Amino acid sequence: MTPFRKHLVMLFVLLSIAAAAGPARAAKPAAKPAATAPPAAVLKAFQQAYPKAVIKRTIHEQHEGKPVVEIESVDHGILRDLLYTPEGKLLECEETIPADSLPAAVRTALKSEAPGAKVGRIERIDREGVVTYSINVTAKGKAREIAFDPSGKLIEP
Repeated sequence: MTPFRKHLVMLFVLLSIAAAAGPARAAKPAAKPAATAPPAAVLKAFQQAYPKAVIKRTIHEQHEGKPVVEIESVDHGILRDLLYTPEGKLLECEETIPADSLPAAVRTALKSEAPGAKVGRIERIDREGVVTYSINVTAKGKAREIAFDPSGKLIEP
């Protein structure tokens, strides 16, 4: 076989392999949960509690084995994540707050627990009437989350 024919056969083999493999496809990133409309009872409860808030995303998920609806919203710069039953009962509310909105006992405890730390995101979390404060801090290049009850007692985040 002449060198030209060898090259021609090799080219044919490579083209056949490429055709059999199909078109190249880039890997798709993992899909985010689809944003869907909340049930009417949830929407009504949300709009009554936060009439000027804007819904950014609604997610239908499971919480402790039961269906729930999570609403991510913003209200005059306050980010708020709410967890409702499909019937519209509020189970949990997480909202960002400024540091000056922390109770005095929590501010004092924060200074003691993380002296000199840079304070990041602060959330007030209300789980069916039980309020906690979750605070992201960075000290000596290490970030961590600490949490307090309203009296300033350190708790698990």
